[in-house]
Amino acid sequence: LKILVRHHGAVEKRTEIMKLRARKKFDEALQAIDDLEKEYAESPAILKELDLERLRTRMENDRRKYYSREVARRFGRVLNDLVSKKVRDREASINEVLTWALNPKGLKRELFETIAGDAGIEPAEALELWNNRTSRMIRRFSYDGGTFIHPEVASRMRRISNPRQRRSPGSRTRPIPRGSRKDEKPKTRDEWWKEARPKDRANFVKAWFAEFEPEVLKVLRVEKRTCPTCGGIGVIRIINAQGGNEIKKVCPNCNLAGYERIVICR
Repeated sequence: LKILVRHHGAVEKRTEIMKLRARKKFDEALQAIDDLEKEYAESPAILKELDLERLRTRMENDRRKYYSREVARRFGRVLNDLVSKKVRDREASINEVLTWALNPKGLKRELFETIAGDAGIEPAEALELWNNRTSRMIRRFSYDGGTFIHPEVASRMRRISNPRQRRSPGSRTRPIPRGSRKDEKPKTRDEWWKEARPKDRANFVKAWFAEFEPEVLKVLRVEKRTCPTCGGIGVIRIINAQGGNEIKKVCPNCNLAGYERIVICR
């Protein structure tokens, strides 16, 4: 008690440090601990009573937990903002946007630079905290109407649209009805990109990023949701009002894919 009374100034400074901790100003608090140790270096008795080493350890742990939560909390919002802004540029082609999404100096760098700036830490630390996150939050990303562009889906569609090409043994893929080939062709990836709403383009790019950028998100599984417009067959049937005959048209929602590809990540 005598030591604490004699060095009441140090006690008051420790109280200020605890206030900084309560306000989540961890870096200022850690600096204040260092300053307090230097100021009372010749009074080891008070430093022992204040137990600054234990306080520093607790402060560092609290800081890491806090910023880990902040990085995880800001990830989804910042990703949405960056991608939405990018896809609103009508001059940018789908190839340019997808290249940006997978370029280490593109979306990934912008993502963690923005998160770090918002949280008040360095980009390298934001990335390190994200890579070592303990959050088990599950995220879902859908290709929406752009599912047909996915390499796996596009390859399947090329096989079934070519009647001369052999199918693999045991394949259950349903061939595209001839009427759809006769009446119209499906959209190309560039045509879909040009006509798609900004929201659909953004969803597509985020799903592409989630699946093909292995250093940011971990893919747990891929789900397929049957297209509600065509029921999974890739075309819609329309009755001609004049002749009464049935006309098959490419499904405007899935563009022959028949389903929506959904990427489940953590």
